[in-house]
Amino acid sequence: MEQTPNLLLPYIMPSQAQKHVTHNEAIRALDALVHLAVLDRGLTAPPASAQEGDRYIVPEGSTGEWSDRDGMIAAWQDGGWRFLEPCTGWVAWVNDEALLLVFDGTGWAAAGRETLAAPRTYYVRADGNDMNGGLADTAGGAFATIQHAVDTAAALDLSIHNVTIQIGAGTYGEPVVLKSLTGAGSVKLRGNPSAPGDVVIARAGSGACIQAVNVIGDWRIDGIRLTIASAGSDSWSLWANGPTTTLRYQNVDFGPSGRQVVAENGAFVRKEGPCFISGGGINHLFIRVAATYDANGGGDTTFVGAGLTANFSGQFAVCATGAVLYQPSGSYVNASAVTGVRYLVSRNAVIQKPGSGGEHYFPGNASGAVDSGGQYM
Repeated sequence: MEQTPNLLLPYIMPSQAQKHVTHNEAIRALDALVHLAVLDRGLTAPPASAQEGDRYIVPEGSTGEWSDRDGMIAAWQDGGWRFLEPCTGWVAWVNDEALLLVFDGTGWAAAGRETLAAPRTYYVRADGNDMNGGLADTAGGAFATIQHAVDTAAALDLSIHNVTIQIGAGTYGEPVVLKSLTGAGSVKLRGNPSAPGDVVIARAGSGACIQAVNVIGDWRIDGIRLTIASAGSDSWSLWANGPTTTLRYQNVDFGPSGRQVVAENGAFVRKEGPCFISGGGINHLFIRVAATYDANGGGDTTFVGAGLTANFSGQFAVCATGAVLYQPSGSYVNASAVTGVRYLVSRNAVIQKPGSGGEHYFPGNASGAVDSGGQYM
């Protein structure tokens, strides 16, 4: 055996000449690997100017001298790059992310749960890369997918701090699945609150644009347009499900979809600011099975663009089976040409509208209905 079994350090062999060369090679490997702390894991090309002792994790798809070295440790020693193959269980600290990683045999994964000491912003851009750290609003720093940012935030202990996922302009075709959070802070998906049409989540088929099912924690949506090509009953813009789920939103532009805001099975959804409707569907609000929708203080909802003549083929607002739709303030603006049944409240559910709202408060051109113990107040 000429090497150690774990770090592959060279042994000095009997009667070997130039013993100091072998010895120094082993020392350099130890210097690179012991108390391993790398500068970055997102660079896909070697830095133009490296300093003696600099270390990096080589990401997938790297070029130049780092080509075909995915996952390896690149250490700058004696004026050149030395590459060290990691073994299962190796641990590395990533300086620019303040993140501890462990090599699981196939790749580097977060080790344990980082506790935030201050608020944090992750960036998502159409030209980003999920191998980036997500902490800079540049092509070389931002994530490429919203889901990866969600997963990264959900892996943190938020403590008392909040995380913002700042999404750059563009259209994202991915479904976004929100995850449970640890700590007392919140996580916000933020597009462009002053122009939500600049940041679009557009689904080609059925499913949800953004879904939160049996999640723990406080998730918020701000400044995003949601649209689904399919207008079926299984196509939902926002879907909150389960008694632990809390979802808050504002400055959202609801484009065409099946059901635009769905809360069910004990979920809590709160409209916290003005919103827009630019397309129709089956329902705008679909609140059922002990869920609560709270729009108190959430401001107006304005119909824009194609939404000015939107049709809701079911009812604009549905509240059923012990649910509560609480909307004692705010108006629907530019709704005079919207068609469909205004509301349905049934099976011991309650809709509370503004006192002056009357039967025509919700948009539509057909009267609403109350049945099976429902109350429209």
